[in-house]
This record gives sequence, structure tokens and C-alpha cells, in this order.
Amino acid sequence: MNNIGKRIKNLRKKNDLTQERLADYLGITHKAVSKWECGMTVPDLGLIMPLAKILHTTTDELLGGNDAENDAKRAEYDRLCEESWKYGKEEMYKAAQEAVHEYPGDFKYLLWLAEMEALMKKYDESIRLGNIVIEECSDSGLRNKAIFGTMIRFVSQKQYDEAKKYAEMLPGENQYTRDRAMLMCLRDNELLMHKQNMALSELCRFLQMLTEMYQFETKRTPEAEAALNMYEDILRTVFPNENYLHFHRNLCFVYEKRAVFEIADGNCDKAMQYIAVMLDHARIYTKLCNGEPQPYSAEIFNRLNIKLEIISSPRPYIFVGDSRNTKTITEQIKTALMTEEQFAPLRGRDDFKKLIHSI
Repeated sequence: MNNIGKRIKNLRKKNDLTQERLADYLGITHKAVSKWECGMTVPDLGLIMPLAKILHTTTDELLGGNDAENDAKRAEYDRLCEESWKYGKEEMYKAAQEAVHEYPGDFKYLLWLAEMEALMKKYDESIRLGNIVIEECSDSGLRNKAIFGTMIRFVSQKQYDEAKKYAEMLPGENQYTRDRAMLMCLRDNELLMHKQNMALSELCRFLQMLTEMYQFETKRTPEAEAALNMYEDILRTVFPNENYLHFHRNLCFVYEKRAVFEIADGNCDKAMQYIAVMLDHARIYTKLCNGEPQPYSAEIFNRLNIKLEIISSPRPYIFVGDSRNTKTITEQIKTALMTEEQFAPLRGRDDFKKLIHSI
């Protein structure tokens, strides 16, 4: 149902009118009114003024709703746009289409629709919408996001030369950043906390780059093995007492990849050992999720707290089932172990069955 149809229906009922009586007043069939209210069609422009008079409202309110209604509607679209990962892609595709229809020219919603078009594998339309944002949007953040997303669309279709053109549009690192400026403005404890936050961000960025070295490998390579070893060595150095907090989640995926490599090499016993370690980290992570921010005990980050979420973000670059994320990290791992082809060689083992039963 489109929104003008909703308003006509609500105002008609408010004025104690049936569809038939409203149709009689306008000199049209009641089926036409029914189609408006079901969102199948919209009233002709020449009927807007008579409709507003019959329904005792203004044309502005009939067409666009009042300010409070618009504010609530936009807030809901904003929420759905930010939290699309929580819902099914079909539902979010429809919501993004509605948002663009309701607020034409809003580049945030246009970019949202471009992303949903890509999820629906409608890459040409996604690229077209992305280019509109790139060419017309003055917000550098949205524009850069559109450039990156459009680049990904071409990469997914293996059109690497086209993808490179978009990659070259992105700005390099700018020395005039907010974080660098704040280093000159803050003092004492605030300054130390800011430095620790910057260091934590850089640590996460470097670990992500190490992840890029092994995440898509299905068999062991010297580079992937080195990246996995360095990943663990860095975390052990930074957190000598093993109070990893949210990095327990990261270590789950390190040991998952180690297990995958061992399975590919035919070392299923060793793979089972790594899976057990992976589950230990998952259980610790889940146990730490009590709703309260957790403090780091490592001296390098001792001014920082972090809140761990029971419902963690999806396993990196791996999607199990639909696009909604309603499982804890332990549940995600269990689903993967039971369904993904890479773990199939383990499923006949008694120790594997026992491990699955214990999760």
C-alpha cells in the first residue's frame, strides 16, 4: 500500500465514509477508490483538490502527510537503512524502494537501494544508481561509499578494469583528519584515551589486512600460514594475560581457518583440536557478553572499555542461511560445522558428533 492510499483510507474512515460514498462524491467507481487504498494506483491530479475538500484536509497533508508523520516515517526508514543486516533481503529491498519513492533525491536512500539491488543480483541497476550518487551527491562520505560499492559490483562480475577506474576515484589517506587534530587539542587522561582508541583502531585495521591474506584460501599457502601465525603472535603480545575481550571472536575465525587447512591436508585429528580451541574462544566471548562494558587489562589499552554483543556480526565473508543475523557466535559456528562442505570429512567421526552435541 502506498502512503497516499493509507492517508485516503484513514481520512475516509475518520469522516465516516464508505468507499462507495466517497466514489459517488467524486463521480468515479468504488473500485478506483479501492485500488488507491490498496496501493495499486494513485488518484489523478485533478481529483486531489476535491478529495482534500471531501476529507476535510489540505492538499499538502493528503499528498505528503503532516510534519510529525513525515518525521516518524523518515526515522523509521533511517533505522531500517542502518540495520538492514537484521532483516531478510526481500523485505529490505521493498523498504528501500519505498524510501526512494517517498523521498526522491535523498542520496542516502538511493545508495541503500543500490546496495539492495546488488543483493538481488541486479548489478546493472545497482551500478546505475551508484553512478547517480557519484555524479550528483556533494556529501563526500556518501559519494565515497557509492564509489566503493560500485567498484565491488564490477569486481563481483570480474570486470576488473572497470573496477579499477572506480578504485582510482577514492581519496588517499588525508593527513588532515579529526583524530590527528584531536591529538593537539586534548590533554591528560582524555588525550591518553584518544591515543589508545587510535591505536586500537590501527590494530584492528592491521589484523583485517592479515585476514585478507588467508580468508579466501581453501588450502594452506606459505603466505596464509604466515598471516595466521602473525595474527596470533600480535594478540599474544598485546594481551599477554589473554584477556582478549572482543578479539576472542577474531580468534574463533583464525582457528576455523586452521581447521579448514588441516582438513584439506587430510589431518582430521589436528582439525578437531583446532575446532575445540575455536569453540573455547566462542564460549568465552559469549560468557563475557553480560550487557556491561568490559575493561581491557592490557596496559596499552587500559583506559578503554568495550561492550560485547551477544548477537555478534556475521562470520566474516561467510553467510549461513538467509541474510538475517539472529544467532550468537556459538550458534553460527555450530550451523557452519553441520552444513558447510569444508567440514564434511569430519561428520562421520564420533568425536565430532560428541562435540556438536556439546554446543
